[in-house]
Amino acid sequence: MSNCNQATPDLSPEAMLELIHQCPPGPWPNAWGTWDNTIEAHRRLVDQYVDNLKPSRVTYAQERGIVIAGGGLKYFPSVWVNVILLRHFGCTLPIQLWYLGDTEMDPYMKRLLEPLGVECIDAREIEKEHPCRILCGWELKLYATLHSPFAQVLFLDADNGVVCDPTYLFDCEEYQRHGAIFWPDYACWTLKPGVWKVFGMMDMAEPEVSEHERAFESGQYLIDKRRCDRELRLSLFYAEHSDFTFQHVYGDKECFHLGWRRLGSDYAMPSAGPGWNVHTIVQFDFRGQIVFQHRCQDKWRFGGNRFVDSLANEELCFQLVRDLASKWSGTLWKNEDPTTMEIGPQHRRGDVRSQACIDLEAAVASILPNALL
Repeated sequence: MSNCNQATPDLSPEAMLELIHQCPPGPWPNAWGTWDNTIEAHRRLVDQYVDNLKPSRVTYAQERGIVIAGGGLKYFPSVWVNVILLRHFGCTLPIQLWYLGDTEMDPYMKRLLEPLGVECIDAREIEKEHPCRILCGWELKLYATLHSPFAQVLFLDADNGVVCDPTYLFDCEEYQRHGAIFWPDYACWTLKPGVWKVFGMMDMAEPEVSEHERAFESGQYLIDKRRCDRELRLSLFYAEHSDFTFQHVYGDKECFHLGWRRLGSDYAMPSAGPGWNVHTIVQFDFRGQIVFQHRCQDKWRFGGNRFVDSLANEELCFQLVRDLASKWSGTLWKNEDPTTMEIGPQHRRGDVRSQACIDLEAAVASILPNALL
């Protein structure tokens, strides 16, 4: 059986391509992603994918919705603040929170979000029907966007809070024209000509093109999947090969950039560059008004966040974190007041256990959640 250790710089691109098809995604040898044969193999891999990329006939259950990716203890306080801000400003769009398995979400966390109109989706369950080559982090954003039931998706990072109801973005002229809005990143992240060459886009590598091509900041984006289905699926394909792609670009954000440009597709992007406020990326709409505050370097947590007067809604956000702390222990699979549904599996097995036994099981489950199953 083939394995990644068989990869060498001397393999032909054809042999490397076959190895990529046959092997699990790594670990590959050091510097594998920079070898000429690896680069050429991935160019051919994408060419093959694009040649077979037909328009999708998917129908969507709902027209518009918000998707957030952010399970786990690190992100849940930010999710809580994010969702309540949306509802506070009057946003009535359905919201889905996508996460990766039982180590990131438990029934009580879902119960806290339910009154806010949030549906929690375990991507590991969706993956059984829609396999993904790599799905362990940033890849989830593209995967969740594609497989959500919404025809039009506003995606938000967990730590990206709105300062108003963002629903109006669906109706703005720029989005209606292009079917996608991406927001700009800082100039230092602009893709160099060499990166475009790695991905086989020689026209984009021309200096007069690449120097004016603005980098993407994917803490938020808006996509009409019916109009941009091929672009989104190609972007996910780049992410599915993150063992290679992420060696050349920073995370998911440029997967969108590569996908849209590889297909020669355009998109809308506000002219105002991102602002910076202490620890937060500030993003603007096409009128120059602040819409998003992406708190990327000070995610919400129980204690220790830095208060910044110049950020909108700061006092409200701190109060929301305090409210969550009064409702939730901050520990997975530790629920002091479970509903019948949340303890149902044990009872259906006919178990009769002491409280001490239940407490012990909960302690074990906080480390190994599958022990509850």
